[in-house]
Amino acid sequence: MELVTAANNKQIFTAAATSPADSIYVPLTGLVSIRWGRDFFELCQLPELLKLAHKAGKKVYPVINGHPPQAQLAAYHDAARRIYEAGADGVVVGSPEIIHWIKRELKPKPPFLIIASSSAKAICRQDIDFLHSLGADRVIISRLHTLSEVKELASRSAPQLELFVHGLICPCWEGQDCLLPLYTYGNEADWGCCLGSAEPGLSVACSKYQTGSDATRLWDMRVQSDLSLLPRILQSGVHSIKVIPATKSVSDWQKTIAVWRQALDNALADEAVDDTVTEELGHLSPLPIDFNLRRA
Repeated sequence: MELVTAANNKQIFTAAATSPADSIYVPLTGLVSIRWGRDFFELCQLPELLKLAHKAGKKVYPVINGHPPQAQLAAYHDAARRIYEAGADGVVVGSPEIIHWIKRELKPKPPFLIIASSSAKAICRQDIDFLHSLGADRVIISRLHTLSEVKELASRSAPQLELFVHGLICPCWEGQDCLLPLYTYGNEADWGCCLGSAEPGLSVACSKYQTGSDATRLWDMRVQSDLSLLPRILQSGVHSIKVIPATKSVSDWQKTIAVWRQALDNALADEAVDDTVTEELGHLSPLPIDFNLRRA
């Protein structure tokens, strides 16, 4: 079971390289679906990051999971080529067209992985099979599923499956597009772009619900996390789990990864998770838990 995390700046990346995570997602500026990010990595930084991570025995998966219009396809193609030629261990892609282009044009050799991002919206087995037919070696499945559904998907799908097990989620968006732009002015949007991207004269933005007095609080972020589910997650057939600590503190970030590693090792050894480990994670993740996996 591969333990995956993500680093959005050099400080966190350095911490990830010395953490017990097995691999690191590296979002690249201008090529990801989260458009409000300000401190992602430039493509020119990739060789340095790869050297640091590989020296520590970590895999690196750069992220180019945006959905580019026709005019921007060339930039994504160039980025994918440079990622592969730099020696990355794989690439996380959101666009089916880009997945197919990488498989067809670059013909990447193992162990390089083409990973379909959650922004590719794999909701059902047909979605997963379609992405696999285009060239995806691994699919990050929707955050909408219960563990029973995940097990069913894993048993009937060819590619590796990855499961998001810890991090912030928005109740408006769990594996699909954010609903606010669609509800407010009829346009779909990549995750996060509704923050500050509303057209002139239109009031949308999740920040309206985040800072305003609206009782619905549609942008009420919650932590998805439950160590007690690890034994069932291991039995579900997924290949990797993703942990993105919900903190800006580097020390708390490292502690969160360490807790999940300890719990995962315990589960792999068929040992019960120590109560103190569960309590520690509760202190590290004080926001409300909304773990869809446990639901029937």
